[in-house]
Amino acid sequence: MAFFKNDGRQSPAVAVVKFSLADFVNGTLDVVELPGNAIVTGGFITVTTAFNAGTTATLDLGDGTTADLYLDGGSVAAKGLVALVPTGDINTRVGDLTLTYAETGTAATEGEGVLVLEYIELGKSEWTQG
Repeated sequence: MAFFKNDGRQSPAVAVVKFSLADFVNGTLDVVELPGNAIVTGGFITVTTAFNAGTTATLDLGDGTTADLYLDGGSVAAKGLVALVPTGDINTRVGDLTLTYAETGTAATEGEGVLVLEYIELGKSEWTQG
């Protein structure tokens, strides 16, 4: 069988979602709906206002199967950047990614951030080259 180069090209898609402590219902927040055949290639959370829980304040980011697939216990107790960890998993179905907030000690009264999530879609082509 002959191999043929794929001349299809696409730009990465980037979802940008602002969130705050008040947005979390029961500790979770659906933030991005990924299309089927999507692969998360990068991203981060920028904490713009620290989540001021008494001891710890953390976020997980995952899908319907694994709650911490792309972020496992990332601290949001201070302003700054928290990197996501792309896994190479292919999201085979349309579905939401969910942020899960957890804290210990005194309950937080404030906290804000921005999720920036980059992904591509297998089989998608926006233009050709070569």
